[in-house]
Amino acid sequence: MRVRSPLLPALAALFAIPLLASAAHHEKDEPAPIPWDQAAVADLAHRLSRHAEHLRQAVRKLAGTDNIASGQNLASERLIRTQRRIRSECDRLKGQVEDGKGREDTANSFRRIDELHRDAAEDLRRLFLTEADIERVKEGRAMLDELRLYYTGKPDTWPDLVGPKRSEDS
Repeated sequence: MRVRSPLLPALAALFAIPLLASAAHHEKDEPAPIPWDQAAVADLAHRLSRHAEHLRQAVRKLAGTDNIASGQNLASERLIRTQRRIRSECDRLKGQVEDGKGREDTANSFRRIDELHRDAAEDLRRLFLTEADIERVKEGRAMLDELRLYYTGKPDTWPDLVGPKRSEDS
């Protein structure tokens, strides 16, 4: 017959206390999402949807130029599809919020929008962008960061768009 030592549960509890305290401290350091505002979130989702469509049209126009290398063409085609999916997911989020769904019910849509924006950022780095194009992308990132505050409480750190540059008159 095996006898359990009372020391074992005491040791386990002793080691668990610093881990719990560390987790609680970490949670305090994380900012809380800002208070939920149905109208503001719906408006942001709508603006992001429109922005994705404008960017998709700009990339389609760029893809139609003759000076795009094959790698650029592949990236632009992927970006066009991604922007269409971003627009669709933003429209879905807007509809969910307009139907009265809150943060918890719409979190998956937000995460999908965020993932799609990251995918788009990878392709954007491969394209020849004008300064105007880069500013347009930054506007979209600012809107997404504003939306992110409702879900995570903090903006994201975006990598720079360090892709090749193209002149405005190309």
